[in-house]
Parts: sequence; C-alpha cells; structure tokens
Amino acid sequence: MNKKVSIIIPCFNGERFIDRCLHSIEIQNYPHIEVVVVNDGSIDQSESKILEWKEVLENKKISLIYIKQKNQANKNNNRKKYFGAVFFQKNNHILPIKRCRALL
Repeated sequence: MNKKVSIIIPCFNGERFIDRCLHSIEIQNYPHIEVVVVNDGSIDQSESKILEWKEVLENKKISLIYIKQKNQANKNNNRKKYFGAVFFQKNNHILPIKRCRALL
C-alpha cells in the first residue's frame, strides 16, 4: 500500500514566496503527494499564482486542493481532514528534496 503525504500550506499575501514553496513540492521524488493550500483572504496575487501551480502540479500527478477563506480561525479545522500530513506554518517555507519519502 502506498501512503499519501498531504502537505498543508496556509497562505496570506504570499505572492512573493508561494512559487518557491510550491516548486519545492514539485521536485519531490515521492509519487503520492497531495497539496492543500488554504488562502486566508489574501489581497495580493497569491490566488492567481496558486491556480497557475495547480495545473503544473497536476501534470506531475500531484493533486492541489485550493481552499479560499476569509478568516484564519478555520485553518485548524481544515487540518483535521488530512492524515500523514506536513504542515507549513508560513508560505515562505520550502521542502528539501526527498523529504516526503523520509517522512514515511
């Protein structure tokens, strides 16, 4: 059985960092990854960048679930749905190559 790794990324006005963050996930060598980006009411271009990455990641068989919300309080409720997950505290974090495989 292949275990899925869920990566949860909170995002608030992260347009400067989200490309680097999602690229670090794109280059992982573990094949069973899903990414959940929780946009917490960003007013910059975060949403358009995230949606651009959705297609890029899905072409690499990495699913990206995009959640847009208005308040930060719901972020913790979304976490309860995912198991075997990596939680980024900020959207400027990156994931070292091969880190997903090492987590299992």
